[in-house]
Amino acid sequence: MVFRILQWLSIGPLRLQEMQPHRIFESFFESLLASVDAADLRRTMSAASAALDLRTYAYLSLPPKPADKPILISNYPSSWTSHYLLRQYEQIRLHG
Repeated sequence: MVFRILQWLSIGPLRLQEMQPHRIFESFFESLLASVDAADLRRTMSAASAALDLRTYAYLSLPPKPADKPILISNYPSSWTSHYLLRQYEQIRLHG
């Protein structure tokens, strides 16, 4: 499985775009399962978004405690993500 993941990450964006959609998702999930850190997740997200012809992606993990900071893995411009997190737009407030 590790070889398939390394192969998936080493394929160029043009070759990835030629893949069938179900193969893209299959490779994406296999890579996710083998990810051990944020760098692995970033490479996996980058490869999948390139294969799907997406320019940007974002993964936001909300913390279990409101006082903790969320984890953001993204290729959006840092000026935008910094503003987003500084303003705490990730917090959902229900008014009722």
